[in-house]
Amino acid sequence: MKYLLDTNACVDYLNGRFSTKRIQQSAPSDLAISSVAFAELRYGAEKSTQRHRNHERLDVFLGDVPCVDFDSGAALVYGRVRAVLERRGTAIGPTTSRSRRMRCPWTSCWSATTCASSGGLKA
Repeated sequence: MKYLLDTNACVDYLNGRFSTKRIQQSAPSDLAISSVAFAELRYGAEKSTQRHRNHERLDVFLGDVPCVDFDSGAALVYGRVRAVLERRGTAIGPTTSRSRRMRCPWTSCWSATTCASSGGLKA
């Protein structure tokens, strides 16, 4: 895995918004999504006005991109990272007007800790 895609990156890619050149130029084996992003994508498709079409698009996209589980190892890393960041007064989450749409800024932390616990982050 080279890139762990968050929900916004997947939605942008699927809808042809913004620059998704890295996704387009990457082999599916270089991409992954976390189970948290997987759940958010399915939730978004389910509440959309075009549920069937959006679930079909996700089926195609997610059929090629592996899902990395948010497991107990990720939960351990998440707890440590979030506690350290809170002590420092540093947050992970919205930093641009586009990303302020996120209802839960800790989804970024969930994705990052999923990646770290699966060996995807290298120092």
